[in-house]
Amino acid sequence: MELGSNFVVGKPLDIKHLSAYFQSSLHKMQAEHRRYSRHPVALDAEVLLRDGKAIPAQLLNASEGGLTLRLLDREQLDGSVTIRFALPNAREMLITAVAVLCWSREPIFGVKLFGMDEESRRAYAEWLSSMPMV
Repeated sequence: MELGSNFVVGKPLDIKHLSAYFQSSLHKMQAEHRRYSRHPVALDAEVLLRDGKAIPAQLLNASEGGLTLRLLDREQLDGSVTIRFALPNAREMLITAVAVLCWSREPIFGVKLFGMDEESRRAYAEWLSSMPMV
C-alpha cells in the first residue's frame, strides 16, 4: 500500500475492499498535500542563532514541515537555528521551534522544522489546518 505496488484489481470487484483502498489513499494524499502545501503568511518572527544573537524576521509562508522567512537584518544563516513567532489566533500562542536551513536566496531562507514541544506542535498543526488548502 505504501508504494502502491500491491493495488491490484481482481475480478470480480469487491466494492468494500476497493472503497477501503480509495479511502486510505485519499487520507494519505490529503496528509501529503498538507505537508507540502505552503500557506502564505505575514508574521513577525525572531531567529535566534547559536551564539544567542536575535535577528528580526518575517515569515512569508508556512507548511507542516517548514517555513520560508525573510531576515530583516543582513545576516548569514547556517546549520540549525531557533525560530520564535506568535500564532495569530485568540490565544496568541508563542511558538518556539528548532529548524535547519534548507536553502537560501538572501535575504530569503527556507527552513525545515525538526524540534518543537508537544503543545507548540499541536497549536501549530491546528493553526495550519484552519487555513484553506491551496
